Amino acid sequence: MENKNQVSIKSLILLWAFAETSIGGVLHALKLPFTGILVGGIAVISIALIGFYQKPGTNEILRALIIVLMAKLLVSPHSPWQAYIAVAFQGYIGSLIYRSNSNFKVKTMMFATLALFESAIQKLLVALIIFGNDFFSSLDIAANSVVGSMGWNPEFSFVYTVFGTYIFLHLLTGIILGFWIPRIPDDVAGFRMPELDFDPVTSETKMKKYKKRIWITTGVFIAILLTLKWLIPDTPSMVLVYMFVRALLISLILVFVVGPLIKNWVKRWIQRKNIDATSWNDIIDMLPRFSLKAFAVLKYVQQQFSGLARIRYFLLGIIVVSAKEVNDTWQK
Repeated sequence: MENKNQVSIKSLILLWAFAETSIGGVLHALKLPFTGILVGGIAVISIALIGFYQKPGTNEILRALIIVLMAKLLVSPHSPWQAYIAVAFQGYIGSLIYRSNSNFKVKTMMFATLALFESAIQKLLVALIIFGNDFFSSLDIAANSVVGSMGWNPEFSFVYTVFGTYIFLHLLTGIILGFWIPRIPDDVAGFRMPELDFDPVTSETKMKKYKKRIWITTGVFIAILLTLKWLIPDTPSMVLVYMFVRALLISLILVFVVGPLIKNWVKRWIQRKNIDATSWNDIIDMLPRFSLKAFAVLKYVQQQFSGLARIRYFLLGIIVVSAKEVNDTWQK
């Protein structure tokens, strides 16, 4: 593949929309932990580069946000409500920070760390709302019981340690992206790939995967409660039943009440902005082909690279492919 394709605003919108609608299946093939960090990282890269390439005085990030939200509503209607909040936050904060591309390195460090930090905090807040303090306190007691039985000092909070580690990993990713993103335009210019075989990839439907995930989550939660009862026999059974019923009811409210309300608000907000239909129709039309090409890039980097280099070259590869996809479409 000759790397003579210019990165454009539209190709970055395509990349952002891909991250929010289709990338889950692609990243699953990487078999990496914390794929959510990588999804958020691609969104951050897309937004920051839009800020870098946009003309002074324009607000391409806000326009891109509307198109990405529309694509998410149409292509991934099953997406959870919190995903829309995360996308809206990243896009809106990015539009404020990148009003101009002066001091781009400083702004990118600030934006990347803030966006990844918000992503981590949002997930933790949702977990606290659904499961409640009682559940996490029980986890702490159970963890201290296990550690104490091994003769170690049990005076630590298992929950706070996990939460702190989770936030730290997001912040670390944000800092790494803050240093790397300003170098991406030069890295892309020097990146070369051979012609790739864009074979179709078969996968389950997204809705089927979503329903399966709900059942797996419920099963895991029940298993955790039974484990807590075994590790902490003094805990009344009714307390465990209360925790389960509470988590189930709040989850149903968030999914079937809060979720539709947020999605309806997003739809009305998009309609008020009155973006030209061809802008997001083009992106939606390109998403299936681009997803297949992203799988081809993934196969290539898996064969040629190892470790963290796979992530770096996968990201550079899909940026190049998004530019080529947009340019080829325009030439037709």
